[in-house]
Amino acid sequence: MALTPVLRPGHRATGSVVYACGMGAMFLGQRVLGSGTTAWILTAVGFVAVAGAFGARLMSLARARLGDRTGQSGLALLYGLGLASLVAYVLSSEILLLTLGTSLDRHAPSLDQALETLWPALWLAGSLPVLFVELAYRSMRRAPVFERGRLRTSLLAGVGVAFALVFAFATVYTGRITDVRWDVSYFRTAKAGDSTRRIVEALDKPVTITTFFPPTNDVAREVDAYVGQLQDLSPLLKIERYDHALDPGKGRELGVTGNGVIVVRRGTMRRQIGIPLELERARPELRKLDQQVNKTLLTVTRPVRRVYFTRGHDERVFKPVTDTDRRSTLSHLERTLEDEGFDVVELSIAHGLGAEVPEDAAVVVVMGPMKAFLPEEAAALQRYVQQRGGSVLVALDPEVGLGFEGLLAPLGLAFTPTLLANDLVHWRRTGQASDRANVATVSFGTHVSVSTLAKLGMQAPVVFIGAGALTSLPDAKPAAEPVIFSDANTWADVEPDFEPGPTEERTTFTLASAVSFALPDPQPAGRLLVVADADAFGDVAMQNPGNRTLFADSLHWLSRDETIVGEVASEEDVPLTHSKKQDLAWFYLTSFLPPASVLILGTLFTRRRRAERARDEHLNPQHTGRPPEAAATERKEAV
Repeated sequence: MALTPVLRPGHRATGSVVYACGMGAMFLGQRVLGSGTTAWILTAVGFVAVAGAFGARLMSLARARLGDRTGQSGLALLYGLGLASLVAYVLSSEILLLTLGTSLDRHAPSLDQALETLWPALWLAGSLPVLFVELAYRSMRRAPVFERGRLRTSLLAGVGVAFALVFAFATVYTGRITDVRWDVSYFRTAKAGDSTRRIVEALDKPVTITTFFPPTNDVAREVDAYVGQLQDLSPLLKIERYDHALDPGKGRELGVTGNGVIVVRRGTMRRQIGIPLELERARPELRKLDQQVNKTLLTVTRPVRRVYFTRGHDERVFKPVTDTDRRSTLSHLERTLEDEGFDVVELSIAHGLGAEVPEDAAVVVVMGPMKAFLPEEAAALQRYVQQRGGSVLVALDPEVGLGFEGLLAPLGLAFTPTLLANDLVHWRRTGQASDRANVATVSFGTHVSVSTLAKLGMQAPVVFIGAGALTSLPDAKPAAEPVIFSDANTWADVEPDFEPGPTEERTTFTLASAVSFALPDPQPAGRLLVVADADAFGDVAMQNPGNRTLFADSLHWLSRDETIVGEVASEEDVPLTHSKKQDLAWFYLTSFLPPASVLILGTLFTRRRRAERARDEHLNPQHTGRPPEAAATERKEAV
């Protein structure tokens, strides 16, 4: 580093203060006020101040000592860049039009655009390094020697930061204008799932799938590949392909107004599925295409059926009614029923539950009651299942503390309202000990209602957010068939502390049981499915694919659609969920770790360079250009 034996540089920061004030006046006049007499006065004063500072700096450069010429010439160059940026701004702004009645864009539009882009870069390159140079001067006010190298380093550092900011702004601006995006996410059109294939194979009347797409469209190829998987499954399924632009008559016949539509029809019943024509926009729809087709096929091939939900015992509801009821709602379950083509109806004692279940009931659902059923209501449900061949789904909550003996005992089951817990296999939600009550399991029987879950195994665990236990009564005929079991490390948490006590044995519990009541021909068998946790069908648990599969297959079995039980294919991304503590940890990790790493590495690198320089000065003081006494003094100050 070059040094000059000048003890006090003859520099004052007055010129830079005037320069900064002039830039501030220009900004206030043009960007804050914009118009008016005050704005013009500030603009003129600012321009004159910057020009005056530039002229004064040139005069200072002419009188500068030999050792101070580096700093003065650098400041003069920076002032000149700042003044040039103001000139470029004036030429490309409306100032010429308001003062001279003409503007640069009328005579040289290309030059006007170039100046419009250039002046911010010149302004930044001519203003930010001034601060760095002035700070370098200030740090050497009491230095024993004047270091020109420090000024040069500060000047280059300021220019480098200014150029980096210009590059960043230009990159962001260019990206916003061009709006070019790259999608590197996983994408694949969903294949036809087992459930959809079984619906097609079980067709008893002709069904037609008609697609409307341009012939060379990328989305059309994806849709054709999907419907092609269904074409050979049943002779009753017909596939038609049209281009709405060439066959508008067919579009009018099916109520289609343009391309990008799939029509599924059976007789006079028809439903439409809309898909965008651009592949980028169509990807979310193509990922869940099998779900849409499955739902539409069920709608057009199955008659409208009714599912009755019992009311009057503080059961779970589809939407929150009061602020005091914190239980999970059933909005997802309601949408699933509507997608399957069911009408959802309430059934209470006011609607006749105390006498008989309505004749048009396909399934009756008892979802999380908090009060016991009246004997007349329990008897009506018993007759509906055991004498009329009806189907009932019962889901109970252990938090209520009721065993519902009047409802379950005649059907051959008993419910133990003691909360189950597991410290090894559970669903973590809050990171607290209470999470041990969120029992998760992949242990399933061979019953039809859990056949898909048994096939998926570890890929689709089912979560029970606070479950009790079911047992089959010894004299029950027919005996209940357990269909879902807990992990072997589960215990009944008699003392609600979520810790296994000395009397709380780890064992396997029954979480769901199914019963079939055979009736004389031609009556169908009555069907009953009891689940030891209503939260398993709540909106929170239904976010889990395993719980959604459990409800779908249970519904198909209860409504006697077991032929279509199976997996519905989906390539849709599964959202990642974190607890509040995990989100907080990720926030602090990503916010503070990168800058802390840069700071630590920079500190280590700087200390290493200082140590190497101090060692070199100690060993070879004659090569530093300074007297040994000065180097020794600096080392003592550093220590």
